[in-house]
Amino acid sequence: SMFTETEQGEAYRVIRQRDPLFNMSDFMAEVKRDAPKVLGAYLRGDVDALRATNISKEMLERLSGQMNLWKQEGQFVDPRILDFSDVELMEVRMMENEPLVVLTFSCQQINCVRDKSGKIVEGAEDDIQSVHYLWAMQLADKKFTTDDGREYTKPAWELRELVLRGMMSVAA
Repeated sequence: SMFTETEQGEAYRVIRQRDPLFNMSDFMAEVKRDAPKVLGAYLRGDVDALRATNISKEMLERLSGQMNLWKQEGQFVDPRILDFSDVELMEVRMMENEPLVVLTFSCQQINCVRDKSGKIVEGAEDDIQSVHYLWAMQLADKKFTTDDGREYTKPAWELRELVLRGMMSVAA
């Protein structure tokens, strides 16, 4: 019809129905706080630490696959994040009947991969790269368990997609 709700409007409406106290600025600040933990766990190859973050099961499987490949090849990625930009909102929309918030940010990271003997196989110790990421966070019902064993469900934001959009060398 002529007066239908936009996809973005529908997504905001669903977010506010499920979380009446939702505030986009607070949400983006939370992503900025949590993203270094997620990226750090990924770069360290720490599946348990990654599992403890707000990452979806599907995303955990994908990242675990890459981490296992590094392990099989005996490679270690430098996990240092030197700087983290502000998080910017790209879009809000619906995906699979759930709200999805797409964000972008960049980090300055060391591009240095070593083999098990410590020899550099890619990059260098002083190769600083500006790495640009796209994240899609989706509001989904998540099961929680109380200390006394009771289960309950509430909406929670999960990292549904992580895309490395590009890397650019940072001039010294």
